[in-house]
Amino acid sequence: MFHDIFEIVRTYLPNGELVNLHDNYDNCICYISDDGLSGFAIEENGNLISVFNLSSTKGFLESISNYVLTQGATHLDAYASSKQNLKEIYEKTLGWTAASTMDYNMEYDHDDIAQNHGNPEVVFMVAPKEGKTEHKHFDKDSYDNAVTHQQSQIDTTAFVKQKKLSLRSNGSSQSYELSPKAKALRDAITDVIKENGNEIEFVSNE
Repeated sequence: MFHDIFEIVRTYLPNGELVNLHDNYDNCICYISDDGLSGFAIEENGNLISVFNLSSTKGFLESISNYVLTQGATHLDAYASSKQNLKEIYEKTLGWTAASTMDYNMEYDHDDIAQNHGNPEVVFMVAPKEGKTEHKHFDKDSYDNAVTHQQSQIDTTAFVKQKKLSLRSNGSSQSYELSPKAKALRDAITDVIKENGNEIEFVSNE
């Protein structure tokens, strides 16, 4: 169900092509807000993927910053686009740091990312840890080396004790009235949830 919901939401996200839709999420723990408009998945190896938020309530990333750590998230990959720099966003909201950056490889271009986002660097980030993250830059053909260095910078002993996820951001959330288009999207997602509600873990925004 996570795949189906994210596939719908992704088409409405500004620059949604920057967040990869995986073929399946069978090896992941998947989380969806109770309205279906926000979510993320964590692979068995700790890779945080497919983070999205189309909710009218802002502050989603800040609100999950500790929670994803308690669920085993240790690293993620992102694009540093000229339109929407996910590296800077994740640094600010999640507190994660870049271990590796890699030049964009046109061989793997999709969804016109190179044309629309200025050949963005690929950034390999790690979760917060004690001590400084050593950053290295790699050329476009050095993906394996970039990942190896990222993995070397992960603090496997880090653990944050926070059990409850709140989709509000420290009292600073802002709510907005949904447009008719957004309401139609919400209704479509609600139908998917009703049909498959037992296949995913929900996190409440109450």
